[in-house]
Amino acid sequence: MIAAHTDGSCLGNPGPGGWAGVILDADGTARTLTGFAPDTTNNRMELTAALMALGALPADVPSVLFCDSEYVVKGLNTWLASRERRGWKTAQDKPVANADLWRQLSAAKVERPLAEIRWVRGHAGNTMNETVDRLARAEAEKAKLSVRRGGGVPSLEPEAPAPFGRLVRTARWRTQNLPSTVSPRRPPAPPPTPWSTSPTSSPVLTGKCGSGSMRPRCAATLASCAAVVPCLPSPSLGSTERSTS
Repeated sequence: MIAAHTDGSCLGNPGPGGWAGVILDADGTARTLTGFAPDTTNNRMELTAALMALGALPADVPSVLFCDSEYVVKGLNTWLASRERRGWKTAQDKPVANADLWRQLSAAKVERPLAEIRWVRGHAGNTMNETVDRLARAEAEKAKLSVRRGGGVPSLEPEAPAPFGRLVRTARWRTQNLPSTVSPRRPPAPPPTPWSTSPTSSPVLTGKCGSGSMRPRCAATLASCAAVVPCLPSPSLGSTERSTS
């Protein structure tokens, strides 16, 4: 037997809404149907979920559609035939609300005589009911986001399910978003080399002293190497030159 679970959600009622259905086939595979509408009611989302799930069920295989909306279950099991006979009017001779969806549900139910509609208590720990509830809520959040962005076209066709939970928008800083008075950070200056001198000292030169090693020599005292600091590598050569004698 095939089982279908449906639910609808609406933020504001009327407001952005979503619907969801999960169909469990006899072999254990699951199919997910979801959709949303930017301006709707909770009853319309419940009806849409039942309509899309019922339409996905085979006509010649026994199936059960579980729904936590008494409005949908009583309508399909009790009120549908009498309202259709009265030309889609209530017992008080008033037009039936959401008659467009009820007409489609009536046709889908007639085509599937083996389908059974059952009520299930919502938010009572039923795993599949909680699943479709989260899916429908996520679709309603998607509809709300589309309205904020200026879009939002009603979707009654099955589509990929939205992720569970609220969609979180993130932002990333970029250079063009910074104020004009703020400049990008510059890399730190490299540390001074051992052979650098202060601005007030004489330029340091390198050359070969009597011992054959490279010593930094002041331009003012090129003749005396003995008083100069110990040998340091030459910045131009990169290594200490050794005597061949």
